Amino acid sequence: MKLSDIEEKCEEINSLKQQLKVKQNEIYEFEIKAKKRSEEVQYLKTIAKLSDEAYEGEKGVDELEKVKKEAEVFQKKIEKLEKEVLEGLKNVSFSLSSELPKVDKKTSITFKGNPCDNAVRLIASILSLDIPLKLDNVELHGDKVVVTNAKDLTEIAKVLEALQSNIGRLARIALEEKDPIVEDVADYFYDSPYRDIWEAIKGSKRITNQDLYSHLGLETTKGQKRVRNFFTNAENVLKEKFPFIRVSTGTYELSFLGSLVWVRYQDKYLKGKQTAKKSKQEVSVEIPVEKKEEKPRKSTLNQYLNNNEIKKVIYGKEVN
Repeated sequence: MKLSDIEEKCEEINSLKQQLKVKQNEIYEFEIKAKKRSEEVQYLKTIAKLSDEAYEGEKGVDELEKVKKEAEVFQKKIEKLEKEVLEGLKNVSFSLSSELPKVDKKTSITFKGNPCDNAVRLIASILSLDIPLKLDNVELHGDKVVVTNAKDLTEIAKVLEALQSNIGRLARIALEEKDPIVEDVADYFYDSPYRDIWEAIKGSKRITNQDLYSHLGLETTKGQKRVRNFFTNAENVLKEKFPFIRVSTGTYELSFLGSLVWVRYQDKYLKGKQTAKKSKQEVSVEIPVEKKEEKPRKSTLNQYLNNNEIKKVIYGKEVN
């Protein structure tokens, strides 16, 4: 799906959300009035019972149910469109200018046609990042893509392809689908003889060899060589799937792909360990809280936006 098509759907979603908000305000006003009249209603019910008469009910109840149903219709339309947007983002295409850009520290490639601010804002909201959206060495604006620190046009082309792939991965994860690249890299680290080093990184944004030496207590030359081999071997084996960006000798940053791999790795391989570890610790007594029964809902974009585990690891984004 073209980014411009996603932009149209995002505009429709925004319009529906505004209409939904109006209905929610109406519901709120109805419920406030009902709360204020609760004592009066109880009194009228008692009088009706004492008079052996049927209580006619509160005026406005029918109107309230009607507004609730209207709000539900808007909500379902929004969820349907959000899913369509995510499906479109899985294989999103960009209408980029064919004019050759001037390679610079910040190389701009403009979009053809109208800006796609809403679509870009949606992608950014998934990550809880600001506009312009920054993914590794790319800035995504509503009207252009800016590639930073590219050496030549070949590198820029590869970066643009990576941007498309990363957005697709976002969409697949939001739809609770498995991404084959993320799965492959997570499995590689689990089966690797350097698993302890990968797990020691714990999704940190920036990693240095020295930090890993200290964290793992590696004081011998042989032990420290394992850390260097971890990065070298992973890069040789994974190639374009290597989940780190080399900042300088002995210093790396977890890439966007790497952040997603760490989230998936925790879910796939560490959940059982964390549960077992917790069970061995002192158990605290908690007072049970009665919860209202909730109807099961399908995964939606809004549900995904609250995934703090993903927000917390991507580019060091801390979530309160």
